[in-house]
Amino acid sequence: MISMIKIIFILIFITSCGYVSFTQIRPSLELALFGADDININQEYIDAKSYSFAKVKIGRTAVAILSLASIEDEVFLWISSNGIRIYTYHGKIIKTEGLNYDYEMINYSGFSKNPGNVLYNVMLYNPKVFIEQESKISLSQSNTIEEITTLPFRWRYTNTYKYDQQGLVVYSKQKVHPNAPEIEIDFFYK
Repeated sequence: MISMIKIIFILIFITSCGYVSFTQIRPSLELALFGADDININQEYIDAKSYSFAKVKIGRTAVAILSLASIEDEVFLWISSNGIRIYTYHGKIIKTEGLNYDYEMINYSGFSKNPGNVLYNVMLYNPKVFIEQESKISLSQSNTIEEITTLPFRWRYTNTYKYDQQGLVVYSKQKVHPNAPEIEIDFFYK
């Protein structure tokens, strides 16, 4: 709600500086009020794709399809048509490039879909700060739940991962940066 008020305030401020028509403001206002249009993934859409892909939702403001570009040392690189890159390791986002608030995990190899605790070193961008995160993994019926505490700031997030019977992640909902909204990813493999 606060971000919507900020957007409306900015739009009013911009219009006071010169002539901007409502038709120019309307798309930004609709995005702030209603969010981005979702992309419907059905079997026909899946069959039309030649490569593995992921549907990525960033909060309410963005929905995109990213294609799997490479797999190296269990790290999957997903790339959008406009160059945004998301790197995942067993479904966990370990690096982003091209977002407003990029993020990079330095030591991600301890992440697992099995219960346990792990410490991560993380570089946040915008603002640039090196932090340490504590991760506690637990299991529920069909989900892996990761509770993140960022030290020393005491930011707390809960990430969720769902895996198929082959052990591939099929869905994740993660918070990777304190200034960015949650990122939801649906994974589709070919």
